[in-house]
Amino acid sequence: MPASPLPSGEYEVFLSFRGPDVRNTFADHLYTFLSRSKIRTFRDNKELHKGEEISPGLLRAIGESKIYIPILTEQYASSKWCLKELAKMVECWKQEKGHLILPIFFFVEPREVGHQEGTYKQAFERHSQNYNPKLVEEWKEALQVVSKMKGWHVTGGATIDQVLSEVELHLKSIYTLMTDELVGIDTHVEEIMKLLNLEADNPKVVGIHGMGGIGKTTLSKAVYNKISTQFDRCCFLKMYETH
Repeated sequence: MPASPLPSGEYEVFLSFRGPDVRNTFADHLYTFLSRSKIRTFRDNKELHKGEEISPGLLRAIGESKIYIPILTEQYASSKWCLKELAKMVECWKQEKGHLILPIFFFVEPREVGHQEGTYKQAFERHSQNYNPKLVEEWKEALQVVSKMKGWHVTGGATIDQVLSEVELHLKSIYTLMTDELVGIDTHVEEIMKLLNLEADNPKVVGIHGMGGIGKTTLSKAVYNKISTQFDRCCFLKMYETH
């Protein structure tokens, strides 16, 4: 299965994993199940790993995603890119409301992750020799934070169905909170849905206008969330007027 393209719209889930560990097994299966459920999922593309810094594409995908799923394997910490992604996830989780981290401990104990034991200890012995001490401490802190979070400890049978159910539950909660910002939004959404008439053969464009602050963007996003699952690819593009 090809890796996800550069982010072109807003994602709901960001998967972080070390490719050689689970790319062709657990991670692929999880990505497939999420995609089949019409959950917009960004799966890391190793082509975005160029240079020492996280690419703008990855930063954008992490910032836009609502749920982060790091698949913490025995060799996860050996990848500087995985650690950089995880540190960015924790940063977004701390600074902004609406982000959720659901870690999967894949044949590794949360204690090993949080206290850097076993293969994690070996990885950080190498990192300490090659990277800035402050950066290494940020990675350690991110692992400590995530190790204490509620997630899944995989030691045998697949937990993909459980992960999918949890993701769907949290997304529903997030969108419910978002759409509650507009009083009577359901009525407005249904009116726009009638105007769009997606079952018709001819596509339509519907414009929403009005004074600032009345909820046009929130209404547009509610409509987008409702219809986006009907398309293979979609993008919510915010336009800003400059004076």
